[in-house]
Amino acid sequence: MTIGEELFSLQVGQYNIPNIKQPSQKVVVESQRIASLRIYVLKAIRRMDSYRILNSFISITSVKKMNEIVKMIGALCNLRPQLIKDKLSFTDALGINQSN
Repeated sequence: MTIGEELFSLQVGQYNIPNIKQPSQKVVVESQRIASLRIYVLKAIRRMDSYRILNSFISITSVKKMNEIVKMIGALCNLRPQLIKDKLSFTDALGINQSN
């Protein structure tokens, strides 16, 4: 008799195997849509992070102007080339219908 057979013959407890259900198609599509948009958000954050003023020590007098600094960096990032090359795929990911 093997160890496995001995353990099963003892019947000390119950084996509870969780019921793992497959996610519905709707949940899968929604997760993929969110993941595809998250990439663009991370790229935008990386662009803003490339400005050294956000990575350096900020004096207490500059903290009051931090909101304006972040807005200006956002405006400068908007002047760079587009993050999203294909507008159609982006609007599809957002769930926006293009009827034009």
